[in-house]
Formats: sequence, structure tokens, C-alpha cells
Amino acid sequence: MNYKPNEGDGRSIVSSSESSDRDDQLTEIIQQQRREITDLRATVEKLVKTVEAQSEQISTLEDAHTDYRETNERDKAEIRQDVTETKRATEQNEAHTEAVARRLERCDGSEERTPLEQIVRLPDEILHRAQLTANQRRARAQTQVEAVSAASCLLEAVVPFCEARSTEELPVLLKLLVSPAHEN
Repeated sequence: MNYKPNEGDGRSIVSSSESSDRDDQLTEIIQQQRREITDLRATVEKLVKTVEAQSEQISTLEDAHTDYRETNERDKAEIRQDVTETKRATEQNEAHTEAVARRLERCDGSEERTPLEQIVRLPDEILHRAQLTANQRRARAQTQVEAVSAASCLLEAVVPFCEARSTEELPVLLKLLVSPAHEN
């Protein structure tokens, strides 16, 4: 730049050609800064939109997480209740089973059998063809009386158990009672 001193007040005067170059440079710098500001505003707007979208997504995820936790807590409470009820029912079943077992022990006829007892236990279909002695007929009649007594004992032991059970379990219980493992 070419500065010339002003004759009267000591200020410098810039020539117009230098001033024009300087104005062009400043104009270029200002335009470049305006482009950069425009770019920065566009970037800021994009970032604001991204932050807003992420905020909405975070809010949605927090709601879903809250719903999940509530559902999970309800499910765990139901499971704990089911476990408690199952334990209680198991304890009751064990108590009933022990009571039935004690009653059945009184009615148990599982001791060793003599040949006469073996004859007495034969089915009627087989015995109607056989010639039984008076002693065998008497023993068979006595066994039938004992069978009725044993059935009575069995009913006495099972009825309270059956009363505590649901009607859906009765067919299963009856099958167990008449299976060969429970016959005397």
C-alpha cells in the first residue's frame, strides 16, 4: 500500500487503487465467512434434528423399558405366588399321602400266604370247576369277609383324601386303587 501523508493534519491518505484492492479482499473474506456461517447453520440444524429424533427415541425406549419392568415384576409376582401355592399344595398332598399310608398299613394283608390262602385268592371262574373241601370253602368265605373289611378300611383311608382332591383327579386315584399293586 502506498500511504501519502496528509499535509495539514498528519493523517495518511490511501490511494483509490489500493482501496479498491483492499475492498475486494474484504468482500471476498466476508462472502467466504457468510458461506461458512450458512454451512454451520445447516450443520447445526441437522444436529438439532438428530438430537430431537434421538430424544424422541430415548423417550420411546424409556416408556418401553418401564412397561417391560412393570410386566416383568407382575410376572415374577405371579410366579412367586404360583410357587407358594404349589408348595402349599405339595405339603397338603404329602400330609394326605402320609395319612392314607398310615391308614392303609392297618389294612395291609401283605404277609406270606399259606397254600390255603392262595386257594382262597383264586378267582371264582377258576374255583367253580374245582372241588373245594369244607375247610377251603370256609376259608374262602372268611376271606371274602376280610376283603369286605379291607375294602372298608381302604375307603375309610381314601375318602378324606378324595374330599380334598378335585373331581378331575378322582379317575386317576380310582385307577391307582384298583391296579394290581394295590389289590390284597
